Amino acid sequence: MSQIETLLNALLKDEVEEVRDEASRALNRYEARKKFSSFLGTLSSGSVEERMRVVYAAEEIGGDEGMKLLLKALDDPSEEVRGAAARILKEYPLPEVLKAIAGRIQREKGIVLANMLAVLGNSKRKEVVPILVRFVDNPDVDVQVNALEALAKTGSPEALPKVAPLASSPNATVRKMVALYLGSISSGDGA
Repeated sequence: MSQIETLLNALLKDEVEEVRDEASRALNRYEARKKFSSFLGTLSSGSVEERMRVVYAAEEIGGDEGMKLLLKALDDPSEEVRGAAARILKEYPLPEVLKAIAGRIQREKGIVLANMLAVLGNSKRKEVVPILVRFVDNPDVDVQVNALEALAKTGSPEALPKVAPLASSPNATVRKMVALYLGSISSGDGA
């Protein structure tokens, strides 16, 4: 048993419940990190259920190892696996994640696309605006709503020419997201 495992096992017996809870979560993450290479193999050859378990384990692992597993899961043939990975990646608005999402987003649809739009929006980075703008006039209302919500998180006026016509959309949710976007633009942006 490693020193880390020994210390965490001792903390599992701490008199304070919060310490025990955190030690338990830490031990789970530590043990999951030790299985990293087997998780990579499972993503390549496991069943959909096994690959989904790896995605959720990656969320628990966190850090670089978790992110690497999630990025690999974005290439999975299963929409369910890709969608779950993209949902979790919202917590990783890092350049390598954004680059991976940007390279894949055009070929996605449904929940995977919605989750990828959310990842880009959560980054709050102006560089993602041109990607998001491509989806504001998508025929799928859910895609429009997700793109507008993501744009609102950026606060960029750059999308205004493309968003403005949607203020008269027949769909109330789209109009609501247009209002959200408009309210996110800083008054100093001259829009």
